[in-house]
Amino acid sequence: MRNRRDTLAFILKLRRATTGKFQLSTDGWPSYPEAVERVFGADIHYAQLVKVYAASRDGEQRYSPAEVVDVEVVPRIGMPDYERICASHVERQNLTMRMHLRRLTRVANAQRSNRPLISLGLQFSRESGDSARFTSEPNVRAGSRSSRTHPIAGRPGRACPSRSKRQSVRPGLRAR
Repeated sequence: MRNRRDTLAFILKLRRATTGKFQLSTDGWPSYPEAVERVFGADIHYAQLVKVYAASRDGEQRYSPAEVVDVEVVPRIGMPDYERICASHVERQNLTMRMHLRRLTRVANAQRSNRPLISLGLQFSRESGDSARFTSEPNVRAGSRSSRTHPIAGRPGRACPSRSKRQSVRPGLRAR
């Protein structure tokens, strides 16, 4: 669960892990703007990507995510590049993590006798640092030579994973 204290701790870690002025995009969590301004001051280009959801549903559909009806881009500090404001990296990492946890649950339920094996696999994943570098099958099919992928997006670095390199780019913009 997110709170103000954890948000500040996260932004402090981000500050220690980075140098120079860079662009940061976050979701609409209300604690981010205060923490980013407090830690980075004016030494950052920062914007929030705020999703506006439809009214919650009743019945069976209440367990499904609400429909996103609008996305608002809110520039907060500096001069963020609107073409690079996205939260796709984190959303992809969250999906990857959920899918791996679901798979682990199915394996654990199917093979109760293999619990020590599952524990050993999780321990190896933690110690090798592999948990932060998921290799995706599309990368292998695309001819990626390295099993090391982008630590957040889970794939070789692109500015915004939702934007394909094959998509046309408007004149004057760089392809990522």
